[in-house]
Amino acid sequence: MSFDEFLSNPENQAEFDRRVNKSLDTARKSWNEDNEKKKAEIEANAKLTAEERAKKQLADITKERDDLKRTISQRDMKEKGLNYIKSKGYNDMISDLVDLSAYDDEDSMNKAIDNINGKLSNAINKGVNTKTREVGYKTPETVKPTQPKGFDFNFTSVK
Repeated sequence: MSFDEFLSNPENQAEFDRRVNKSLDTARKSWNEDNEKKKAEIEANAKLTAEERAKKQLADITKERDDLKRTISQRDMKEKGLNYIKSKGYNDMISDLVDLSAYDDEDSMNKAIDNINGKLSNAINKGVNTKTREVGYKTPETVKPTQPKGFDFNFTSVK
């Protein structure tokens, strides 16, 4: 059934029209709110003196600069964290478990990565050991030796 065939039913057309109108009303409301905010800002700026406008612009530029610095710092820290994970040979999945960009210094991030890796390794080992015991696999500690320790095969070296 095509969309046009679906809309040929008056009930479907009415429901479609209702939803489209609701979407348009929501968008119109959002646009009007944005326009009102912009108008208020323009009016407020018009009342400011040249010095006050310059101070406001400086504050805006400073905020933008600080945001950019924070973004760059977070990206650099994430890159350092990924390199640390790779250099240690850790599972790449650790980067999904730790928000690498949330750290301010490399040492605390590396400690957190090491800690998570230890916990992840322990959990994986515990799960593997449990599963292997369930299916009857014998670990080297549970297998009894079939020959006494120190058994000598009496091999002679070949020259």
